[in-house]
Amino acid sequence: MKRNRNCTRCPLHEHCRTTCLWGSGDPNAKVMFIGEAPGRIEDMKGEPFVGEAGDLLDKVLFKLGLEREMFYITNCFKCRPPNNKLPGIREQREWFDCCWPYLEQEIQDVDPSVIVLLGGTPLRLLVGENKITKWEGMEIETVYEGARTFASFHPAYVLRSPSREVRLGQAIARAAKVAGHRVKPKGLEAPRYDYEVRM
Repeated sequence: MKRNRNCTRCPLHEHCRTTCLWGSGDPNAKVMFIGEAPGRIEDMKGEPFVGEAGDLLDKVLFKLGLEREMFYITNCFKCRPPNNKLPGIREQREWFDCCWPYLEQEIQDVDPSVIVLLGGTPLRLLVGENKITKWEGMEIETVYEGARTFASFHPAYVLRSPSREVRLGQAIARAAKVAGHRVKPKGLEAPRYDYEVRM
């Protein structure tokens, strides 16, 4: 199964420009990031994480001595929700069931050794846990056999709470190290950007 530009599985396709937006990055990446859903900029450009949240993710990766091209980045939902707002939990589950075959195929194709869930939505939909503030930075139940899974704040949340940037960096650093990447922080001038991994 590949991207279905004519997908009508759920109502999300009625409100977006880019239908069934798949992920991007290294198709053989050791680490896969899974976020929530495309935003306005992502919908316009047809690529995930290219808006403000994506810019912040790139910034954090750079500070860790890593590059976006080393990873594969995708979302649970493949179409942009109206006004960037998802519906209630029940509808989310129904709609995600429609998107899941696409995400499952992406995971199988990339076959990552580590998966990072960005935010509370993928944590709830893929693991069944709530409260990202409780689980962020921690290794959690495996989403895909053979891949260790970690929870992290979503970059969009960090944009609203800048003090959480260090926690995002720590979670990514830990996941990257587990996958075998060398993490070499650089350009970190303030103590709050110290991305030492919490064990």
